[in-house]
Amino acid sequence: MTATTPPVISLSSPTAVSEIASACSTWGGFVLVHHGLDSALLDQVLTLGHQFFDLPLEIKEKYNLQLHGAKWRGYMPYGGERSCGGQQEDAKEGLYLGDEHPSDHPQLGLPTFGSNVFPNEEIPAMKDVYVEYHKQMKELGNRMMRVLATGLELPEDTIEQNVTQYDPVILPRAFSYKPQQAEQEGQQWGIGEHSDYGLWTMILTNAPGLEFQHPESKQWCAVPFVPHGIIMNVGDVLDRLTGGKFISPFHRARNLSSTEQRLSLPFFYDPSWTAKMTALPLPDTQNDTQQRVQERWAKTKIRCQFDGSVEYSEFLAKKVANVFPDLIPEAHWKHLQSTSEPSTRHVLVVETPDASIAGKVRERVIQFYHDHQGHIKESHGMKHIRRVYEHATKAVHAHVPPLSSQQSMLVLVAALLHDVDDTKYFPSHTNYEHARQIMSHVEGLQEQQQQDAVVELISYVSCSQNKNRVPPAVAANNAYWKLIPRYADRLEAVGRIGVVRCYQYNCEKGQLLSSENTPCPQTEEDVWKLATPRRFEAYNGDSDDMISHYYDKLLHVARPPPNVVRNSYLEKRALASSKELVEVCLRYGRTGVVDEAYIRSLAY
Repeated sequence: MTATTPPVISLSSPTAVSEIASACSTWGGFVLVHHGLDSALLDQVLTLGHQFFDLPLEIKEKYNLQLHGAKWRGYMPYGGERSCGGQQEDAKEGLYLGDEHPSDHPQLGLPTFGSNVFPNEEIPAMKDVYVEYHKQMKELGNRMMRVLATGLELPEDTIEQNVTQYDPVILPRAFSYKPQQAEQEGQQWGIGEHSDYGLWTMILTNAPGLEFQHPESKQWCAVPFVPHGIIMNVGDVLDRLTGGKFISPFHRARNLSSTEQRLSLPFFYDPSWTAKMTALPLPDTQNDTQQRVQERWAKTKIRCQFDGSVEYSEFLAKKVANVFPDLIPEAHWKHLQSTSEPSTRHVLVVETPDASIAGKVRERVIQFYHDHQGHIKESHGMKHIRRVYEHATKAVHAHVPPLSSQQSMLVLVAALLHDVDDTKYFPSHTNYEHARQIMSHVEGLQEQQQQDAVVELISYVSCSQNKNRVPPAVAANNAYWKLIPRYADRLEAVGRIGVVRCYQYNCEKGQLLSSENTPCPQTEEDVWKLATPRRFEAYNGDSDDMISHYYDKLLHVARPPPNVVRNSYLEKRALASSKELVEVCLRYGRTGVVDEAYIRSLAY
């Protein structure tokens, strides 16, 4: 009979090694107790974590990881990560940490290497406590590598010698999961279904809420919550290193409380930076087992052979290239087969200040929206610009054939400036005055020819003016890359985010949510029949009410013709973006009332 929950295992038990090996080959994880960590220290870590996340947002933003470059350290605000293939915004905020590397560390400047970003002014005790906690967790990870090797019937130092090389990359995190919102229909996931990318994960938490999917039954099962217990699970890399003997489990987590935050501190313990990815010397599995293993591996992003031809640094380089586009040279990851496609988990894009023309424009755009924050509403403010810019960055990386540095710069600058002359707020602007003014202060964009090249891309963005039409100059020169800012912007008009933005804008302007002429579809087929191409072509920027705007524009934006988009990232993101739009239409169709509670719940 299959156990209904992952086991709780005592490291002091004489059968601990065999119990852990069994748990890793059935569930892929377990809860470890009697692990030797200082309980008082664990309590301090949780207390200080609460104190950090309770700080005002403007204080936490001082430590935003976007300000600290490739070391990947600092505060991650809500919306900074998405799961389920990038479609679900996680209901959590976080603090990214790592090893405290000295200033003369030989790998300083490489991704994940550097010093931590702690709120020393506000919480002076936090640094020392967390550094000690990381030290003890790293030692526990070292010990677990010996336990795992022994459980695999290998010499106990096999993994340390060949995989972590006594110098593992550690990526500690602290996450605060939002309490469940009363208006939310269903459960809000702090993080949706996923598997961990690396070698080994160890988690300290203050509350239940984590679930594992059993690899055989596919049932979701709650992981037991044991105060001071450390939840452990196999990562994708260890799954591959063991030929599938140890299973990287799919898991998800949420806050079960409607009043209290849930803290989770995953400690990702990974191979060394220079470790060669070579499968451990284990017997081959049986054919039926191997088939299940291959099916599981097909769901991960790892594609390379574990034959020693790839270093772990290459895995990390491609994994974080989308988060640090200006910091990780394309040559480091462009031809790698270690992952099949860019990661969709991380929404934030981090740049070195002044690292590029786009970076300099971005600084001025931030100031522009700060100066106009009383005039430009939240739904069209800097948060929207950041997301469009992030979509554009990922689309640039996914483009085939690769774009030149000049083309990439034009796309990113246009993504940053596409809304600064929005006629909803600046109706008298006819020549992109704000965009040109900002560019005039940036070296490399001061000539009119350069500005005109950016403005050309901006001019293709407006949905009311362009619909899905391809400008003749784009078609004639096969320059579909010039439409990246258009479709990056439209991703933010659909899906959960688009539903919320449209609702916010209607509320800000005091416009109708529905009217007596608003259609009432009963099925999804009805919805799409109402969203006719003729209706989209006739759209001139105004709709009778919010729901009518879905049929006039938003549903069409959610299904752009692929022969026009021609970018794998943008196409995939758009494909799944109509679900919430259709749901809003159907809820209205069934009741004749716009379900505002449902729409507001999508903001969380």
